[in-house]
Amino acid sequence: MGEQKYGIDTRCLESYARQIHEIAEMGIQIGIVIGGGNIFRGLSGTNKGFDRVKGDSMGMLATVINSLALSSALDNEGCKNKVLTAIRMEPIGEFYSKAKAMEYNIPIQIFRDRIAKPSSEMQDEASIAWNFYTALYYKAGGIPWSLKKESSNITCFAGISFYRTRDKKTIQTSVAQIFNEHGNGVILRGTPVKEDKKDRQPHLTEVQAYNLLKESLSEYYNAIKIFPQRLVIHKSSNYSEEEIDGFKRVASDMNINSIDLVTIMPTNFRLYRDNDYPPLRGTMFSLDKCRHFLYTRGYVEYYGTYPGKYIPNPIEVRLFSFDESPEQICKEILSLTKMNWNNTQFDRKFPITIECSRNVGEILKYVILCNRSVGREKSGFGNV
Repeated sequence: MGEQKYGIDTRCLESYARQIHEIAEMGIQIGIVIGGGNIFRGLSGTNKGFDRVKGDSMGMLATVINSLALSSALDNEGCKNKVLTAIRMEPIGEFYSKAKAMEYNIPIQIFRDRIAKPSSEMQDEASIAWNFYTALYYKAGGIPWSLKKESSNITCFAGISFYRTRDKKTIQTSVAQIFNEHGNGVILRGTPVKEDKKDRQPHLTEVQAYNLLKESLSEYYNAIKIFPQRLVIHKSSNYSEEEIDGFKRVASDMNINSIDLVTIMPTNFRLYRDNDYPPLRGTMFSLDKCRHFLYTRGYVEYYGTYPGKYIPNPIEVRLFSFDESPEQICKEILSLTKMNWNNTQFDRKFPITIECSRNVGEILKYVILCNRSVGREKSGFGNV
């Protein structure tokens, strides 16, 4: 746009291309998000009688026009580039999706221009800055923080959840595995599973459970060259006997002496204190040795308040097989609620094992891959 009120200023375009080329020559990988407001703004089009959807589509076409213009200017500078669009329009531009980008094993950070001027329903500027720069630090290879290591044993945490394919016809398994206390992880996609007619929950067969966990642990070994001494599996549904047998058989074959099979589920009840605030975060109560409830959100004594808008519910922790104490297992779950480096909220409701595997499932439903291993990175702790 430059000094013009409308359209493309070629002098500005050439200047941008030179600057981008200079940065690229330093070996820096660059991704550029381009708007189309100099040509057409979808939202403003609605004020002129355009349908909102069609107006947004026109705005998307404007962004592609600008992208092609910048691409041409970069070509003239001898700078290799590629135009990517979120709407299929080959051969004008290559289709882009976050799922497809996972194939390249490159961490991604997506942000919108509105974070520069947050509205009232958004986080405050300090929280936005903290979240944004923490995510960038992690994706550049840093470790913002890690779990406190309380023993010399090497513990591996893995989260298993399920997702429906886009056609709603089949249920797939997704695994977001966290290698160790430092968060090095891998994303795996399992095979289709069926819902059990009795409990209406998806379950793996013994063979599926064995193969999925064996492949996960093989990736674990490839990453740190040692098998864990203890394995903790967090699952979003109950364990069947076949799943328990399959998981335990893998642990036995790989000389893992300690295994905890844990189901983590939401609840629909609340407890109240004789106080102005809800129960303390970390409150645990048990119905029996295998069924427990844990407040991962609640009153935080350090802050002297409850950092939430609504009365929190506890999560339910069901232990189908365990070698560690229920208290230690719940303590670890509480710690893992702090491990989302892409959000930095210290009291997420679910541990990163479950939260990430669910988010991964939402992405994997758009991925068509022959290889079930989608990528290896610190995937459990940030945007994938």
